[in-house]
Amino acid sequence: VLEAQGEWLRAAQTLAGINLDSNNARVFDDRYKLEKALKISDLYLACDQSPKAESFVNRAAYLLNSHKEDPELQYRYKSCYARILDAKCKFLEAALRYYEISNLRRTPGQAGATGGEGASGSAPASAGQDEAEAMLLNAIICIILARPGPQRSRVLATLHKDERCIKLAGGVYTILQKVYMERILQPSEVQAFATLLKPHHRAPLEDGTTVLEQAVIEHNLQSASRLYKNISFDELGRMLGIDPLRAEKTAASMIGEGRMEGTIDQVDRFIYFSHLKSGG
Repeated sequence: VLEAQGEWLRAAQTLAGINLDSNNARVFDDRYKLEKALKISDLYLACDQSPKAESFVNRAAYLLNSHKEDPELQYRYKSCYARILDAKCKFLEAALRYYEISNLRRTPGQAGATGGEGASGSAPASAGQDEAEAMLLNAIICIILARPGPQRSRVLATLHKDERCIKLAGGVYTILQKVYMERILQPSEVQAFATLLKPHHRAPLEDGTTVLEQAVIEHNLQSASRLYKNISFDELGRMLGIDPLRAEKTAASMIGEGRMEGTIDQVDRFIYFSHLKSGG
């Protein structure tokens, strides 16, 4: 009843308060406990209580060992776990999980086809396809928000060549394509992408920026490294829409972490991009 009324937190707290241990008057089997743990986790996620959701997903993981052959329980567990990674801003891992889940909901023998039974064997394929598209969209959002680096590039390549992404609503494939091809993102494109985000994607970081803003700055900086042999701090700051000092610090961080190749000349206030220096 509470769930139907949108009282997700109260519903989660009510279910979490039920004693399912064997010392109770009733004896509950592991499957029942597993289903309840996943349900509680899902409810906590619905009200942005990811730490509490994670504790119940961890319980579910232990119980899931005896139900490895149940595709629906596996799907529900993986879905909750992916959303927790997303909420914790572990975007690369979340993208990988979401993409894996999107493939679980494909119609057997077809990529995103309609008709017949869904992947679980109990739901229509159209329902499975809708879920697959939602998970695919989540994967794209997370990989765009993930920090630039070799692993992110590999996942971008996988998503870019997946024909299902082209058909997604909201024009998300356009920005996926630009990110994959390392082209600089324009403010209008970023604004359109922002409409697809969840509240925690817009939450402020310690420096006052948001996850999206930081992701766009790092992406555009990496894109600039493909276009220029070198660039001054001032010009880079103007290109990224930030002050020169922050542009320098961001570049230094990415170079230091091995996510971008280059050197910084603090005397002349220039950045030299290593992979292009040999070109002239």
